[in-house]
Amino acid sequence: MFPNSTDITLDNKTQTLNGTKSYLFDFTTGDFVVRDGKLIECDGISAIKVWIEKILRTEKGR
Repeated sequence: MFPNSTDITLDNKTQTLNGTKSYLFDFTTGDFVVRDGKLIECDGISAIKVWIEKILRTEKGR
């Protein structure tokens, strides 16, 4: 019923791309962070932090 541990192979080199971009947002000023007239992209942990902050600040619909 359960696979043997020798049957499982993991490829750590595979990257998943979701096709979306996240931009750094400053919640104290309420605006995106801009440097040299361009939005600053964020990825990894900083993107997850922005997503979580947006979720927590979003009011639930009635």
